[in-house]
Amino acid sequence: MVRPRKNGRLPSPPIMVVDVSLYRSFCFRGEGRANIVISAKHRHTNNRIVWRFAKTRKSGELSLKTKSMVVGEFMETMVSPLLHSNYLVKPRTVEMRVEDVHQLAKIPKLEANSKVEDISELESVCSSISLLPLPSIPQFTLGSDIDNLSRDVGCNVEKRYMPVIE
Repeated sequence: MVRPRKNGRLPSPPIMVVDVSLYRSFCFRGEGRANIVISAKHRHTNNRIVWRFAKTRKSGELSLKTKSMVVGEFMETMVSPLLHSNYLVKPRTVEMRVEDVHQLAKIPKLEANSKVEDISELESVCSSISLLPLPSIPQFTLGSDIDNLSRDVGCNVEKRYMPVIE
């Protein structure tokens, strides 16, 4: 039996790590003040999924300091009750490899209405157009530094994953 936390809520399920190679037909769906939205189709089920990547307001680049958990909780507590379940899919926070996010972050800079059929197509696209420049991600080798950085930026730097709302 799962016991509620002290705040009365059930513990969150473990965060799923998304294997981007299981998806195809990547499309840029839009951009707001706080997010960039990219969709993709699952190769086996053909279900279309939407990923919401947090960005910084000043630079417009993707942010490692995401508020994915807060946004997900806001959607669940404030928005979901206003809409019938037929109109809203419950969001969840997932993790993706930073290298995959770097590749996906190139899509908004491609020609309008571009569709990328396979993630491998993005490897030949110039890295400098990515909204998640890899040189901006600190590289640490000491365990304590990795733990501190993971806590500071909100992603698992050791495994090189970052949270995304799906």
